[in-house]
Amino acid sequence: MYNNKSLIGNFRGEGIYDRYQWENDANGYLFSSQTLRNSSKEKKLEFEQLRDKWQHNEIVNNIVQREYLNKTSLLLLGFALELFLKSGFLALYIGSPKETFDKDIKSKFNHYLDKISKELCLDLCKDEYDMLIKMTNFIKRYIKYPLEININEKYFEKYNERAEEIWDDNKYDSWIALYEKIKQQVKIIDHCTEDVMFGGYWEINSEEYIHYRRGGKLPPIIKTNCNIKLDKKTPETKSFILKNIDHIAYKIYIEKEWNNTRVYKITTGESPSLKLVPNI
Repeated sequence: MYNNKSLIGNFRGEGIYDRYQWENDANGYLFSSQTLRNSSKEKKLEFEQLRDKWQHNEIVNNIVQREYLNKTSLLLLGFALELFLKSGFLALYIGSPKETFDKDIKSKFNHYLDKISKELCLDLCKDEYDMLIKMTNFIKRYIKYPLEININEKYFEKYNERAEEIWDDNKYDSWIALYEKIKQQVKIIDHCTEDVMFGGYWEINSEEYIHYRRGGKLPPIIKTNCNIKLDKKTPETKSFILKNIDHIAYKIYIEKEWNNTRVYKITTGESPSLKLVPNI
């Protein structure tokens, strides 16, 4: 049997269920990233002085230090992006069991920043989604670990390509701009005066329920753990939901916006997950 404590609610939770903690940690990683990048820029000025004096060992040390400052700043920026995106998942997963969120955030979506952004319906262009795919690769392997050496690959070409991403301050500034854009869009999921979020929760019996939310720049969302066939979003699904929601205003919204409404099936047990029910 589910109760309010086992479901993710509209208000602040604790730890991993506290959306603001995700946001605070994201902003902390961003601060650390920018601090390291600024340190690298200071090292660049130091490099110019060392080069004029032809101090070879110090020059080599300077280059190595700047590389790791830049590399780490990019990784921390990737972590910041990931945490802010995942903070939005708490809004998306309102009305879901906590165990479902725990499982999906770690396995279903993992570090896939583009998948998370699409699930949150963020307004990003193709180039920005491509950047998120690239950052996913950075976080998972490409910058996090040494390059793999394979005699069938052009190792030096890969090395130079990675070096350009690490050293280019203009590209770093583009990442910062993308972070700020995502931040603004994620924050209004729950706090948008133009499209106020509201919803409701209806128990069908001691084990089954329906949760509905609308607004916050997300499409209307219905989640249910009901023991009915939910392979596709059929007229029967719609009738079942309308029958079990005893609020006239919500019935009107659901009837009017059914085609744009996302229906999710909540699965529990060994493999809890929130599964989108496809349209017919």
